[in-house]
Amino acid sequence: DTPPIDWVVVFGDGTPALIGALAASRLHIPIAHIEAGVNRSMNEPEGINRKVVDALSTAFFCVSNESVIHLRNEGITENVFVVGDTAYDFLRRWSDRIPPGYSNLPVGEYILASLHREDNVANDALPNVISALTHHDRPVLFVIHPRTKARMIQLGLSKPEGINIIDPLSHKQMVGAIKGCSYV
Repeated sequence: DTPPIDWVVVFGDGTPALIGALAASRLHIPIAHIEAGVNRSMNEPEGINRKVVDALSTAFFCVSNESVIHLRNEGITENVFVVGDTAYDFLRRWSDRIPPGYSNLPVGEYILASLHREDNVANDALPNVISALTHHDRPVLFVIHPRTKARMIQLGLSKPEGINIIDPLSHKQMVGAIKGCSYV
């Protein structure tokens, strides 16, 4: 026998959060949304996801008072809690245990880039961003999202000179890459 599920906890505004909230809603299981009320453009899939997840949720755990205001403007005022930014808290707690840098790139000397939001990879934005990244005197570590990779192929964009394109990193590797770069 499977024990009953008391709550489903969903995190953020990505598709997995939306799917989890929809499944829980269909099964009449209360939903706790971590990062509720974060403002996103309704032109982005994540903005739509966030609003749907919040509409289905029972408890709302916000990163800031600003998120509470967004929920209030959407008519959500009960079971709303400001708990802070869990990703930031994780970084503060564990960052000192992760060494800075990635591979053989010199610490403090490279630019770290990653794009995945639809607005950044749609239309003419991606070629412009890629072009801008090539006009630096520092090496660029470009952690490429599958959506971005597919869009580059679709647009016929080849690997630009001076940009190290790599597949997504683990969370620990990404923290190290962020700590070791000159800027993101």
